[in-house]
Amino acid sequence: MTHSIAELDVVRHINVFEVPAYLAVEQAAGDTCVWCSTPLTQGVLRVDLGGSLDWRPHGCTPCYEGRRAWVETYHGWLGHMPGCPLCACAAQCDAADDWRARLLDAVQRAGKPAVACGQCHQEVQPGERFEPLLWDGNSAPRFEYTHIALCLRPRYCQCCGLLIAEGEKVTKYEHSSASAGGITVYLHAEPCKKSRSQTYPR
Repeated sequence: MTHSIAELDVVRHINVFEVPAYLAVEQAAGDTCVWCSTPLTQGVLRVDLGGSLDWRPHGCTPCYEGRRAWVETYHGWLGHMPGCPLCACAAQCDAADDWRARLLDAVQRAGKPAVACGQCHQEVQPGERFEPLLWDGNSAPRFEYTHIALCLRPRYCQCCGLLIAEGEKVTKYEHSSASAGGITVYLHAEPCKKSRSQTYPR
């Protein structure tokens, strides 16, 4: 079965979620690409990313097409998961393997950070199975990923960002997820007394 995201939704996603919140003056004016800062001089292919008045962001075509590929692949994979009995039970799925390969390629094309698990906060290593994880953040949707198998990697406190040592008391929260069912967040059971400047890996 073929899954796709509507053209209008792709454009909306890129304009709303892919354009950086803070831009240099030249980027906000549409004179340079919002992603790679390439000058968008006359004759350079560019894409209008919406806006008005002094906020007229544009992207160069290669960057835009990379982001577009990522959006289509991420949402396409999400569209595959609910109706797939193999994905529902975390079994090996050839279609998911194909989506995974396409997603990794799109991440590279888009210049996005390496794929990392939203639960253990560790970078996904070659050969590790993962899937998209879409959940409601505090102010906007979070487009993340999660290991398919149980994360056996170190846990980090969501508050202070430091490694939770073996034997330390923790409080565990389950956040609902639109795709994978939930995301687990850990906090020290006692008030954190360590520096918040030490952040966990993302």
